[in-house]
Amino acid sequence: MGEKPVTMGTRRASDASSRADAASPARLRYGFCGWSPDALQGLCRPLWVLVVMCLCNVFQSMTINGLIGVILTSLEVRFDLSSSSR
Repeated sequence: MGEKPVTMGTRRASDASSRADAASPARLRYGFCGWSPDALQGLCRPLWVLVVMCLCNVFQSMTINGLIGVILTSLEVRFDLSSSSR
């Protein structure tokens, strides 16, 4: 309670050690909820983030732009539905 607030230009020893702990290689492993197998550590690179984001974008675009139109048309034909509202 009696600690002074840290201002710009001043550091405490505990601040430096907590930053070192946060940047330690053990904490920067690729994984989920403490599960970080060695086989997945190659995916912890910016290139793989870009690849995964591009694949997600492709699948989302296919779903929104292509597959929904095809599926709706098939359902309308199969169940004698009309796409116009009455």
